[in-house]
Amino acid sequence: MNTAPRPASMSRHNARVRRLLVFALFVSIGVLWWLEFETGTPRTARERDPTTATRPAAQPDASTNGKAPAALQVFGRIVRKGSGEPISGAEVLFDSKYTVRTDARGEFTAPRRPGQDSGTFEIRHADHATLWSTRQLRNGVETFELPPALRVSGRIVMAETSRPVPGIGVRVGNRSTRTDANGRFETTDHPPGKLSVRSHNVSAEIEAGTRNFELGIAGPLLVVHTRDEWGQPLPGVRIDNAPTVFGDEACAHVIVAIDRNLGVQAVGRKEGYLPQRILFHAVRGPSDVYEKTVVLRALPPYAVTLQVSYADGASPDVVSATLEGAPGSIPITRRLPVKSGTVTLRNVPDGVFTLQVIGDRDDLLPFREQVTIAPHTKNRVRVELQRGARIEVQWEGKRRGSSLILRRDQWRDIRLRRPTGAFWSVDSGIPFGRYRLVELVGGLEVRGMDIDLRSPEPVRVDWREE
Repeated sequence: MNTAPRPASMSRHNARVRRLLVFALFVSIGVLWWLEFETGTPRTARERDPTTATRPAAQPDASTNGKAPAALQVFGRIVRKGSGEPISGAEVLFDSKYTVRTDARGEFTAPRRPGQDSGTFEIRHADHATLWSTRQLRNGVETFELPPALRVSGRIVMAETSRPVPGIGVRVGNRSTRTDANGRFETTDHPPGKLSVRSHNVSAEIEAGTRNFELGIAGPLLVVHTRDEWGQPLPGVRIDNAPTVFGDEACAHVIVAIDRNLGVQAVGRKEGYLPQRILFHAVRGPSDVYEKTVVLRALPPYAVTLQVSYADGASPDVVSATLEGAPGSIPITRRLPVKSGTVTLRNVPDGVFTLQVIGDRDDLLPFREQVTIAPHTKNRVRVELQRGARIEVQWEGKRRGSSLILRRDQWRDIRLRRPTGAFWSVDSGIPFGRYRLVELVGGLEVRGMDIDLRSPEPVRVDWREE
């Protein structure tokens, strides 16, 4: 027996062969797994379903962005409701994923997942109403009947003056649109039957397919034309504090319902622009459409830097700063973090303003000072927040429905806070001065006493029943 050792080259050759065989085995397993994943159905399941061998493979639309399972399909046929004529070229969206189209015979094939027993269909065709349907999937052919699409057209006018209302929203059935410059509108894709038409505060019921329908609404209405400072139309303005508003992001005008007693007191807002008040006096005459132009100025690139600190030398984390301009203008209020003792209000207009700064502690007094913001200069304001007075009231045996207030004059009352379950009613951050502590029951003064608050040290008051 020859026991001579094998050459080292032969051992290395055998090791390479073994590594190649192992690599080929893993490649074969990966290919088999990939084939099963692409088909979506195991081979044993395909052998158990003999019907799949005779059906054509699914042809998904390019919008699916992927390969469709070829083992299971949904077969359908789309016909015209009433006559049963096949509809070719209809678009079918199956399960919000696969999009296919019907052929000349009105038939389509869509893929489905293994074990799927139901699916949703959205079917569209230019000459027919859109159909949404959820079906139980069977092995046979699913038949869908599309009703013909009907149009509805009309005009929105004021009920008393017959004046057309442009740009107002109209809802017909489940379709929404907006009137043109002559108050006319048109909607399509309605199934046969009765439809509800609604605009503003009036609704009516009509048959699908009605043309030249006229709906009179009650007013008065205000058409607000929004413009920028150069006189160009400015779409996308939001109207706040108005009772009823009709408008969207694409319109450079907004329709507002007018309150006969109050008129319109609203605010127009758009990101990147200064807010603008919209005032329109009450209208007591006949119902009609009124117009008003509102100009919004773009935010200027001016800024003011606040150097904020507490009286004890500490620095707050967050402050709320408000700039109040001329009477009738909208105050600019911003809550900003304080970094290294400074905070900057950017995109503010130039002019003279009243600056108010409120700190993040309850015991601080608001800072108020008149400031001037000039363009192209470094506007800096030093803000030192001072502590206010503090009052603690021992209040046992409280009357039902009673409350405590600090009254400085007839129009300035400070209501004291009363924690639940405690005898102490505590408040802080009160401006210094002379006050009258008053107990109210049902809005009437029961008793009171004068208090002098001159320092941040707490003032304790015994308010127990005698």
